Amino acid sequence: MARKHLTILAMVALVLAGAAAADSTDGTNHPLFSARTLEARTDVTAAVTSDLAKADGDTVYLLGGPDRQDGRFEDQWGNPDWYGWVTEDFTTAASISPWQVTDVPERVLAGDWSLICGDDVDVPGGTEFGYGNDWKTAVVFEHTVDDPDASSVVQLTGLMRVDTEPDYDYVYLQVYRSDGWANVSSESFWDGTADIGLDVTFNVAPRDYTGPQQDQIHLRFYFESDQAWSDEDGLFDSDGAVILDDLVVTVDGAIIDSEDFEDGVSDRWIEEQIVGVGDFARLYSNLQDLDPCRSNTSTQVAFVDDGEVVPGTGGTPGQTWRYGPGGYIVNNTGGLLGPEYYIENGIVSPPLQWIDGHDAAQLTFGVYMHEPMTQSSGGTMYLWWVRSTSSDDPDMLRFEDWENDLTVWYGPPVYNNHNIDLTSYLEPGRKWFQVRLEVWEAGWLFGINGSDGTPHPYFDNIRVFSYPYGGPAINHDSLFLAQDSFPEQGDIDFNNLSTNSIRFDMARNISQTAHLRNDPGDSLFVDVVPVRSGSVLLERPRMVVRMKGNPLFHDYRQLPAGFSRDGDIITGEVVGDSTYTGPGNLVQDRYH
Repeated sequence: MARKHLTILAMVALVLAGAAAADSTDGTNHPLFSARTLEARTDVTAAVTSDLAKADGDTVYLLGGPDRQDGRFEDQWGNPDWYGWVTEDFTTAASISPWQVTDVPERVLAGDWSLICGDDVDVPGGTEFGYGNDWKTAVVFEHTVDDPDASSVVQLTGLMRVDTEPDYDYVYLQVYRSDGWANVSSESFWDGTADIGLDVTFNVAPRDYTGPQQDQIHLRFYFESDQAWSDEDGLFDSDGAVILDDLVVTVDGAIIDSEDFEDGVSDRWIEEQIVGVGDFARLYSNLQDLDPCRSNTSTQVAFVDDGEVVPGTGGTPGQTWRYGPGGYIVNNTGGLLGPEYYIENGIVSPPLQWIDGHDAAQLTFGVYMHEPMTQSSGGTMYLWWVRSTSSDDPDMLRFEDWENDLTVWYGPPVYNNHNIDLTSYLEPGRKWFQVRLEVWEAGWLFGINGSDGTPHPYFDNIRVFSYPYGGPAINHDSLFLAQDSFPEQGDIDFNNLSTNSIRFDMARNISQTAHLRNDPGDSLFVDVVPVRSGSVLLERPRMVVRMKGNPLFHDYRQLPAGFSRDGDIITGEVVGDSTYTGPGNLVQDRYH
């Protein structure tokens, strides 16, 4: 299921004097994506093949290309046409109804019946009870108060068992307030595997009442899983996400509901299907832009919230930037869900069939971007993904993980072309694959969460082509390579040569508060991936270093293990680590 590859994870201290290397940092605590502006750089990865001979086979377009319309979103007469592409709101759960009252003994907390969030999920070759990827679902309790002008004190007691992937899939106890759903306390969310005795008390103010007459208290148990590691993909085994029993709700000291589910039904805790922020993807012609040098009057994909493509949002009019259709921009206020949520809306290609004898693929696409990334900006960016399967059945793609280079993109108002080497992101022996492009309000990761947005991005002219390839794919991103640096004091101190150490760090800032401080990672990342069907790496990759040292610091330099100096020449090597777990005791490549 998961992609098998090795990543060179090299930590080297190459210093002018004295060894200096920061402690390795736990990557799970860092933001998922780095942000990149195309104003300074337009290449994403560099691919190297160990076979430098000219390829024997031809390049074949699998999508788009000079003589095809399926990447242009218009037919030969210029009329808009999706050509099998589908649109998706990635904040919306699949259509599921997992809440049920069960009498299966191992799923009952008290008596003979309990309420459980779990169901038979599709897995390759059949079904399994548990939960799936991208679940967003809840059971809601409603109560009408006697006096809507007075506050209420609410107490909830009961039994609960959670069984979720730790740190990523959570169960929440929430109350509806004036600005949307909120956890009833700072501790009312749970993950992992545990039995919990519920006893929570909180206040609900008159402004927080909801319902048709604004006189109701709404509570809910909400479960959300992420895009991977569940019973559905076989990477996490649960017996359902959460089990509830003996729930008692008290308002102002009076018990208003007590449910032990022994009658086989849930009377007042009612399942709610969670809507998403919204699917705003639409085909437009003659889109306006601010690029002084280029324009595009043909059909493009945009995600503008005009209040019509997704009824119920009221639209998002531009503030500074009003050149979008009707003066509207991309939604940056949570759409149908409210300000605590963020748009994540994309387009997915039809399944693309692989060409026998080919081992490499490229994705190219045109994009109009405009995201200033100021404090008042919407923080709207875009990114790409790919997934593949070695199955002959293209329907099996839905069980595969989406892969990308962990980068979101933004920049000034210009049209740009992306060229993405997909080779190292494809499963060896793949038979089918898909690509997707999306818009994501990701600025909050970098301290940008304003509302003065723009109508970007626009996507067009998408192409995917494959070709023969020799040797393993070696891909890197410059953010994960060594950066230029200076001694900590800012300049060379010729009077104290031993103090002039320089950290050998990657360029990427791994700080969770990247907008406040710079904290570069101390490891270098290079993907080394066998791409031919059945191929493997016989040993871990090695990074070989050969450089000329400054004689001024020979007496003070301390070389890392595995490095030596002969005259002025310093040589050494670092053996790569891995990020994949599977045969051979490798470590799983997981992106969250």
